[in-house]
Amino acid sequence: MIGWFNRSLHHLFEQYTAIAGRTGAWFEDGSGYVPPARMGDDSPAAVFDVFGWSFEDIPVLHAHSGVTHQWELVCMERGEVSIIAGNRDIRLRPDELILIPPRTGWKARRARGYPSTGIQIIAGMHFPELHALALRPIPLNAHLRNLLQRITPPLLVAPKAPGGSGIRLNLLHFLFSLLETAQIPGTRMPSGSSLENALIKEAKRLMEEAGSRQLSLPELASRCRTDPFTLARIFKRHTGVPPFRYHTRLRMEIAKKMLRDDRQTVSQVAEQLGYSDPAPFSRIFKRIIGVPPAAYARRFRPAREGKKLK
Repeated sequence: MIGWFNRSLHHLFEQYTAIAGRTGAWFEDGSGYVPPARMGDDSPAAVFDVFGWSFEDIPVLHAHSGVTHQWELVCMERGEVSIIAGNRDIRLRPDELILIPPRTGWKARRARGYPSTGIQIIAGMHFPELHALALRPIPLNAHLRNLLQRITPPLLVAPKAPGGSGIRLNLLHFLFSLLETAQIPGTRMPSGSSLENALIKEAKRLMEEAGSRQLSLPELASRCRTDPFTLARIFKRHTGVPPFRYHTRLRMEIAKKMLRDDRQTVSQVAEQLGYSDPAPFSRIFKRIIGVPPAAYARRFRPAREGKKLK
């Protein structure tokens, strides 16, 4: 079991290294794409890619941050482990986190009598301020635990796939909050997030691809690799409407096209859009389009067909 885990871990490290070597960053101040090689200490904080998985009762976990911009985060949920990095032996307890900087050889050993359960995250980041917190146990308060919960569930759904823009954005929020809690100066979260723009673009694309099928907020957030709260908050701030209302408008535009087809009745169109009863569909259509669906359809069909619309 341990051998299988270490082989899988090695595969993920290789996969991440390949991605990090060809991936740059969309900086949070909106300044655009910059390859990692061009980043200096004065460059804004940025996240390139994020991978994560959970571990449970692993006696020894070997790892090595071998990529220039690769940080690792280990957070304990249950039990205790010793993080051994160089000549340092750091005890990590439940609800504590450790940040392991790039190019740091380390291993985690389960403390005797303490079955260990936790989360390991590999993140390609440009974030010089984090060095002030590196290689020391950091207790997580309720606020930080809540922010971490927005990262880990969608990330752990597909451990071998990099996290989407929503996860990277939440990770930045978490790290800035971590620094602010530790009172590290100059760690205010930048505005004008390009990651937010990427998240909105992805959400819109998925809603357009769904077509007439209604996407629930949890499903949409899961496919964007983020949590529903973050998606709803950011989407409304950028578009002025919640995701559900935006998608409903898209679906009513599809309904308009269907109603211009003289082979479909209002009931048939409502059924294709997922409404078991045409009455709610008619109310929503009228609220958004301004006229009932039957009246809209009559504009495009011969008068003799009007009696068939319902």
